[in-house]
Amino acid sequence: MIIEKYLTPNKFSRPGRKALFSPEAIAIHWVANPGTNAMFNRDYFETLKGLKKYGSAHAIIDWNDIVLAVPSDEVAFHVGKGGFEYTAYKVFRFGERYPNYHTLGIELCHSDWRGHFSERTVRYAQALCAIWCVEFGLDPEKDILMHNNIVKKDCPPWYVAHPEEFMEFKRKVGRMLE
Repeated sequence: MIIEKYLTPNKFSRPGRKALFSPEAIAIHWVANPGTNAMFNRDYFETLKGLKKYGSAHAIIDWNDIVLAVPSDEVAFHVGKGGFEYTAYKVFRFGERYPNYHTLGIELCHSDWRGHFSERTVRYAQALCAIWCVEFGLDPEKDILMHNNIVKKDCPPWYVAHPEEFMEFKRKVGRMLE
């Protein structure tokens, strides 16, 4: 089920800034919180304003739900800033050194510290990626990235350790578009 439960506008998790450009990529993450669901992680992002810590994503996906936490036309704080090692060719096009303004962020829930995702979580993520690829004219093979592709962070660790599975993830999104 798709649930729209947007974060309260605030400086730390939903600044309310409209993206200056149409998204150029989708960044896939893991929640780094095994066994938790999408709503739990959405609610964690909501608490960041009180903790004065930055972090959010446009969507959080588990085995049952897709929770939309930040509208796709607003900036979410999911990639980081400064000190980037640009490894994905698309990131070079971002112009400024702040890829949050050019990417949509999806956090995936997982069952263990290896970061393995359930089949349903993966299917839901692929479906949302397909919707966004159509909406924003993105190419799944080139424009769906791991967080690791942008800043060399071990995120999501399952796909970093199993890059062939990430390539298959993107191929399946492409097949959905055919």
